[in-house]
Parts: sequence; structure tokens; C-alpha cells
Amino acid sequence: MGSKHFLKMFVIFEVSFQSDRNFLHTTIRIKKMIKILLLLLLVSVTTAYSIESDSIQSPEREYINQDPVVDSLRRVYRQQNRQTGIQGYRIQIFRASGNRSKLLTEQEKAKFDAKHPNIRSYISYDEPYYRLRVGDFRSRLDAQRFLNKISSEYIYSIIVVDRINFPRLDTSKKKEGLPDSSAEEDTMEGSP
Repeated sequence: MGSKHFLKMFVIFEVSFQSDRNFLHTTIRIKKMIKILLLLLLVSVTTAYSIESDSIQSPEREYINQDPVVDSLRRVYRQQNRQTGIQGYRIQIFRASGNRSKLLTEQEKAKFDAKHPNIRSYISYDEPYYRLRVGDFRSRLDAQRFLNKISSEYIYSIIVVDRINFPRLDTSKKKEGLPDSSAEEDTMEGSP
């Protein structure tokens, strides 16, 4: 019995050793997995923190260091593009300064608009003068023609270079392309 008992002990010892060995391997594997998971967690937390810190600090950062001249050129470019119209000519028919200059200029504008409803008129202010300018002439010749027409009414009128509105499209011409007689008269008067 002694040998049977010894063999039984040996088998139990070997089984327990095997289970202890498996347990040991399992424990080592679990420890390795825990280390890998902790490493991944550390990497993800670090990445999330760096992204968050970048988004918090971004308003304070300067991304472009450029010469102030570039900014001033961009401002001038924007200003030029905001202006509407094209370079052309107008006739200045009235200019006034003083306490009642605005009222006088508006009265002159009303008189002109009543006499010449097809010609646009504009009031502008350039200290200390209010000015009344009329017409949107693309060429000096058109402006001169209209000036000759109104020179008896407005003896102090002059032609000035100004930024004019785009001419109105003439839709009164016939579809065949032949000019209408009223359209010719409008062109002669200087209305674009």
C-alpha cells in the first residue's frame, strides 16, 4: 500500500503542480494583458489631453506673422472693390456752403429733376461745400454735349471726373437691331 499511496500522492502532486503551472501561466498572461491595457489607457488619455489643451490655447496663438504693409494693401484692395460704378464724368451745376447750403442744394436738385427727369442727379458733401452733380457720362464728349444743352440755365456748371453708376440698359431698341428714334435722342441728351 505504501507504493500505491505514494503513487497516488505523486499523481495528486503532479496534478496540483500542473494546475499550479497553468495557474502561473494564466496569472502571467493576465498581468501582461493588464500592462497592455494600462499602456493603451495611458496613451489615449495623453492624446485626449493634448488635443484638449491645443483647442484651449488656439485663440491665443498667432498663426500668421506678416508685414503690416500686407494688411494695409488688403484694406485698400477691399475698399476699391466695395466701390461701385466706373470712372466717368459728371456735370457739377451747383455748389454752396454755409448754414442753409444743404437746403439750397436740395432745392436745386428738385428743380433740375423736374426739368430733366431722364438724367440722374447726386448731392455730395465735401467740407465745407454741398455739391450737386448730374449725369453718368462715360465719355467727356457726352458730358460736353449735355453741358452745352444746359449752359444757359446753369452758367457756372463744369465737367468733373467722378465715379459714375453703371449706365442703364437701353431696352427701347427694336429686336431687329435698328435704333429707335427716341433712343437716339436719349443718347444725345447724355443719358446712358
